Amino acid sequence: MRVIDPQEVLEVVSQYVDLEDPERDLPDRDIIIGIGQELAADYVMYGSTIVGKYGSILTGKILSVKSGGTISTIEINMLDVINALAAESNIASWTIIGADPPFELMQNRRNIFPKHPSNIKEKKTPLGALWRSTVAPGWGQFYSNKRAMGYAFSSIEGLLFGLLLFNLSQYALAVNNLNNTAKLYNAETDPDEVLRLRSETIGYWNAHNSYNKAMISTGYMIGTVWAINAIHAFIFGPRPQKYIHGPEPYSQ
Repeated sequence: MRVIDPQEVLEVVSQYVDLEDPERDLPDRDIIIGIGQELAADYVMYGSTIVGKYGSILTGKILSVKSGGTISTIEINMLDVINALAAESNIASWTIIGADPPFELMQNRRNIFPKHPSNIKEKKTPLGALWRSTVAPGWGQFYSNKRAMGYAFSSIEGLLFGLLLFNLSQYALAVNNLNNTAKLYNAETDPDEVLRLRSETIGYWNAHNSYNKAMISTGYMIGTVWAINAIHAFIFGPRPQKYIHGPEPYSQ
């Protein structure tokens, strides 16, 4: 993942926000998305600080520049940060003597960030991807930024639907020809013409059966690919990273 040069970011942001004003408000969400588009970024992270009775809360959001949706939201209590920093000196002391720090000290460090997926607020979910792909093949994949698979499933279903419509049109044509030829056959008295019409009638009958079977097979294929597409969307749907701060070597 490419991180954009901070100086470049400041130059663009300064066009929309007075960076010299200490009491400035956050720009509107649309402006933030526009800044991300101007920087050719995939995601934009921004935040604000709320000072409360029991300390300050730092709230941050990650937005998708392409969709405009909120990828994740995180809230950090500054008291947790202070406690974690205070614990660092104790952790360093244990490291100096060559011993493993107690779990409680390491926990203070890790409390700065949510550790488990249930603690990370996600706007996009596997269920969101599932119902979208159930409605329209490929939609859930685009929702999850799996664009290659989104194009693949939508293209395959498009081809299968095209094949289904072709078989349907040929089936309707064969049935129409069968009915017309059958009427001529029933009204004909010339033996030679009767034989010719009989042969044509059998041909149209076989054709209508063939296209009918092709429609049924194509319908099964459409349903199968549609189901695979929905299952794929759920399995590979957006999920929070389990340990956003790195490996988790400590446990009780």
